[in-house]
Amino acid sequence: MMRRIKAILIIFYVFISTLFISARNPFSFDEKLPTYTPHGYPVLQGLSGYEGQRLALLQNNGDTVVVSKGEKVGRWYTEKIGENYVVLVEDKNRNNKITLEV
Repeated sequence: MMRRIKAILIIFYVFISTLFISARNPFSFDEKLPTYTPHGYPVLQGLSGYEGQRLALLQNNGDTVVVSKGEKVGRWYTEKIGENYVVLVEDKNRNNKITLEV
């Protein structure tokens, strides 16, 4: 069930990303989109909710992943997923938190 949700979210991400780049051919994936911030943080691509579970679509070092609360992305763990934001904590230092907003 979770794999199906993740697959649907990835397909949704690819479809939506083509809508917001007007000059981009929806069937061409040649354009390189940013996959990390200058500080090496993941990029929040989208949020979703399904049957009360919140999911975040994050891109980290070129890899797109769908995560729920408590899952790891690179060196970051998802602490909280809200309506329009994700709170990540660094695995080495749980006091180091970042908030990514849509």
